[in-house]
Amino acid sequence: MKQEQTTLAFAMGGLAGNNAHGAGFLQAALERKAQPIMISCTSGQILWVSRYLQAANNLIKTNLKEMLQEDVRQVNPTGNVNLALASLALFGKAGVFAPARNEYLLDMIQNAVDTWFDVCTRPHEVLLPQKLLELFPCRNLIPDFPEVFFDNIADIFCNASLPQENGKKRLPVGIVFNSYNPRSGEEYVYLNDQARKLLHEKSGGEEHKYSPGVKSRYRDRTIYQDIDAKAVRDALWLYQYGFDNKESGFIDGAYFRGMILSELTVARKIFCVRPINHCWQGDLPRNYPELEDLKTEIAFDGSYCGERYQIQLINRLLGKNVADSSKYHQIELEEIEIKKPRGYFDYLFENELVFTDAYEDAMQRFDQPAAVSAVPA
Repeated sequence: MKQEQTTLAFAMGGLAGNNAHGAGFLQAALERKAQPIMISCTSGQILWVSRYLQAANNLIKTNLKEMLQEDVRQVNPTGNVNLALASLALFGKAGVFAPARNEYLLDMIQNAVDTWFDVCTRPHEVLLPQKLLELFPCRNLIPDFPEVFFDNIADIFCNASLPQENGKKRLPVGIVFNSYNPRSGEEYVYLNDQARKLLHEKSGGEEHKYSPGVKSRYRDRTIYQDIDAKAVRDALWLYQYGFDNKESGFIDGAYFRGMILSELTVARKIFCVRPINHCWQGDLPRNYPELEDLKTEIAFDGSYCGERYQIQLINRLLGKNVADSSKYHQIELEEIEIKKPRGYFDYLFENELVFTDAYEDAMQRFDQPAAVSAVPA
């Protein structure tokens, strides 16, 4: 029998201050010259994957660790986390987000008008504690990204490729990321041309299945779209930005599906780079911040487990000669998870130790036999 070559894919999960975990993995991938044919990314990993592709193609001179160190320095130049938190609350982070001062006041006035109307017209039906909470707006930040930021990432993703050794031609890389429309209940999954090509080949050339603007046959609440600047903007829209954006109505796709696996099943090995751990580390919560941390981790774990179990099911069916081996293949999932607990407020700050732990873990995984032989025959 012909031995199948191990094709790789990276599933990069983004989560606020834990994005250093993905950055550490990607730095190891650079140094070991891993060759993924597909990369999926959510939330903050959209930025790190774009930096990874630039570094791989020598378009930037600094490595990912140096970039992380600069990010940490900008947010916390004094090393005092309390001062850094106060600075973020008062001034935001230049070029990323800013406090919604005027917007917050206007939203609160509108909420007060709505609350007062309800109290006056339905006094016996209104729950006062709920109405008191409804005074506070959900929008407390506004995005501060320059337009060129979204344009640059879209351009990098649309033309994603990696250099190959021995003078071979460049390896195109499929890129996948997502956003979510809560009003329609639909996930939008964005593909570059290479990702669409690989998925068409996997599905037997059903051209309409992954065509732009057409719902997926596999998941009727998923719509595949092309990558552009608006897609990047939608995929980075946080809850804290509110829902006044009349042109869009989308939010960060990580809230809906924090790890994208299904679209990577064209590969035979998927590195699942997870910004959390699949189990709670330490004692169960006894205070409010710990409880909020637990909620966050469970929310980010649910959809991942569903896709993970689907892949494991196909693997078992193939092992029992039940599934059609001409349509499906065994897929190895290599999970790289955060091993040390981080608190709820740690999501505000990147940490170099998180980067180092992921980097060292990934280096060991890449050094295993056949870990980086990823170029398709």
